[in-house]
Amino acid sequence: MIQIDTDNLRGRLHVRRMQNETFDQPIWGRGQWASTGESFADFAVQRPAREAAASRAAMLGQAERLVRSRKHREAIALLRPLARAEPLARRLLLECYIEVDATRAIADEFYPPVAIGEVAPVADALWAEKEYEKLRTMLGAANVRDSADPGAVQVRRRYLGRLKT
Repeated sequence: MIQIDTDNLRGRLHVRRMQNETFDQPIWGRGQWASTGESFADFAVQRPAREAAASRAAMLGQAERLVRSRKHREAIALLRPLARAEPLARRLLLECYIEVDATRAIADEFYPPVAIGEVAPVADALWAEKEYEKLRTMLGAANVRDSADPGAVQVRRRYLGRLKT
């Protein structure tokens, strides 16, 4: 038997075993976990996905309001945990980092760039942080090297010339 406490996100699994040796009319009684000697085991229950999604959406909405109010540092605190799973959060986080001139954070968290719009800010951050080998590697990556996007073309021209000297 399983009991779920949805308010506290906890669960308890009760073990039962057959008490009747004849098996014609089974009578179930308390079982026992070999590892603990108890007849139950407690466990954590994960929050339902839709609640987590609603919570993420609320946080994202709050972060957008902070960005519009030019409270970029406050928005960063909300966006960082969301950025891996939410493309909009990632884009807003990059925008905030650019506004507060957080080149170290851009170089660390956005390398390698996953969207073509990230290429220029990441290249600028890598140059500012003197991470020339990472910049060279990024410029040689297929998604940047072969891109016809005007921003990527401009980044290649700007930094490939600088890296040769």
